[in-house]
Amino acid sequence: MKNKGIVFIVVLLVSVFFGADNSFVVNEASAEVSLSREIRYIVPYEPGGLSDITARTIERIIRQQDLLSVPFTVTNIGGASAGNGMTAVRDAKPDGHTLLHHHTSFITHKAFGVRNWGYEVYEPVALLFEVPCVLFAKSGKYKSLNEWIEDVKANPGKTSFATSSLGGNAHLFAEQVMSALGIREMVNLAAYGSGGTMFTAMLGGEDNISSAPLPQAMDHHKNGDMIILATGSDERLPFLPDVPTLKELGIEIPMSVAYRMGVWAPKNTPKEIVNYWYSLFEKIIKGEEFLKSSESLGVFPKIRDGKYLFKIFNSDTKTIDDLVKKLDLNN
Repeated sequence: MKNKGIVFIVVLLVSVFFGADNSFVVNEASAEVSLSREIRYIVPYEPGGLSDITARTIERIIRQQDLLSVPFTVTNIGGASAGNGMTAVRDAKPDGHTLLHHHTSFITHKAFGVRNWGYEVYEPVALLFEVPCVLFAKSGKYKSLNEWIEDVKANPGKTSFATSSLGGNAHLFAEQVMSALGIREMVNLAAYGSGGTMFTAMLGGEDNISSAPLPQAMDHHKNGDMIILATGSDERLPFLPDVPTLKELGIEIPMSVAYRMGVWAPKNTPKEIVNYWYSLFEKIIKGEEFLKSSESLGVFPKIRDGKYLFKIFNSDTKTIDDLVKKLDLNN
């Protein structure tokens, strides 16, 4: 391994270009960032979930492409509804060696009173990707979303919409869609408490349609058990080219993603360190390896800087708070 004290150069006023040997081509206007020990990339959940899998994909790419000369280690700190891992990063020294891999649950946990603080206590580094919600039905039930809409209107009060749990992002997504279509009062909502139970009910034909984060529905769609009728993504997904977006179907809703994954640093991390990490994550997310992995994971790469990340989380907070209040989900 290279010397751990190696100095990393981060361009502040000009673009950064990576050569085949992973060296930086820089302008004189630059700042030095010294990374002298292991980087702890904290996932605030136990191993095995999508957060853990995507973080380890990033870890693998960094190692295989030799992007750092110090170890970059995914560290799972679960418990307390992500609170233990969040606290570990919040309280870490703001020197660039501790980062948090976390998503929109920042907002929902605060909205539902799990804790009274969230993303605002961190320095935003980068938006990495989005996980869109999708609408799906058992194969053979409907060929298109319009068929479902017509069925609902022809049979008010006789169709059902399945969701894993009340108050989750998939439930909020469903409520927005039905509200935008003006059919909420015509549809019965069935909440099952877990994704597994919900999918079992859908496979048994107990409900007409459901919504879920794309990764949960992807395997069922691939094996033909389910058909994805529409996605909440901004544009068609390259690995689902025949599935329309809600926008294409004329359905506009405030928040159509299951969650957005961001990278966060302790508050007051220096700007040059934040910029350094953004440049590295930009290279990873735009690279061929992550793009290939994103298809199997069911995530939509969308690299943006920390300023954008904070702005979109502010917007999502208002949307989620308004929905929670409208749906009276805190009572």
